[in-house]
Amino acid sequence: YKTAFEDLFEHSYFGLDYDDSICETPYYMKGRKLMDLNGKDLMCEREKCLKSCTCLDRAYDKTVVVNCSHRGLEDTPKILPSILTERVSIELMLQNNGFKKLPKILYQPLFRVTFINASNNKIDSLEIENFSRDLMSLNLQNNMMTEIDDVILQKLAGMRNLYLSGNPWKCDCSAIDFLNHVQTFNGSVLDFDQVACDDGRLFKNLIPADICFDYVLVVAILGSVMGFFGAIFGVFYKYKKDIIV
Repeated sequence: YKTAFEDLFEHSYFGLDYDDSICETPYYMKGRKLMDLNGKDLMCEREKCLKSCTCLDRAYDKTVVVNCSHRGLEDTPKILPSILTERVSIELMLQNNGFKKLPKILYQPLFRVTFINASNNKIDSLEIENFSRDLMSLNLQNNMMTEIDDVILQKLAGMRNLYLSGNPWKCDCSAIDFLNHVQTFNGSVLDFDQVACDDGRLFKNLIPADICFDYVLVVAILGSVMGFFGAIFGVFYKYKKDIIV
């Protein structure tokens, strides 16, 4: 597709001027200039799709875009194998609905979900079934997430693109691992500068001691214990040296 368009514009067949030509249909392309298009923009609507959703074939990279956004939906859609006849990648557009959970995509042999946009919903937790090895991009902006456990953190570590802002993240002792993860992998958390606790404090400005007094206490105790044993070892070493001399 991309090569065909480049060839069309480059050679200007039939003497046509494409500079000011714009798309009229479909609705999601209306107003776009032909000269600005590339292969990823060209999609064809599938006849079979999920209820209340639109499915678009993108031949450029063998992907099906399942668009369920802005539909007022509350029940998490199930990706039915019956809508597919070949192995393809799936991009799920679920934003601006009332979903409380993400779809379960772990055990799906017929397709690979690589991208999920679930922003502006009511999602309050994640499950291991919400992830597959192919999922590389996840948008959870503006949901109701407060915490993420260690098992899910391991899944998030493999994300190339992750959006987490706009959630009321709980910032206490239980969130130390999550804070460390977000700060460590801030290159993949594309909205890192906006990720904040439920009290408004930005993650980028925090250290573990800011959210957990017990952490300060443990560090102080460990420091004291290490200093104590260090002192004993020093005395022992000096005493042993004196005996040898």
